[in-house]
Amino acid sequence: MILKKTNEKKFSSKPLQITQLLTTRIQKGEQTTALPSERVLAEEYLVSRTSIRSALDILEEKNIISPPESTRR
Repeated sequence: MILKKTNEKKFSSKPLQITQLLTTRIQKGEQTTALPSERVLAEEYLVSRTSIRSALDILEEKNIISPPESTRR
């Protein structure tokens, strides 16, 4: 999926576009398991992992997704 380019910066933010796309995907029931990895999402949306991380942060702030469980190090 390629993101749309717009002239308005407010709406052209890649993380905001990805946030909307992922929210729609979750609400429609297209995503019933854990989200794919940042790398997989970045490849799917043709953006950097930084954009994906920002989008995931927004989704967490809006309580749409839960942060991943901590793993032992």
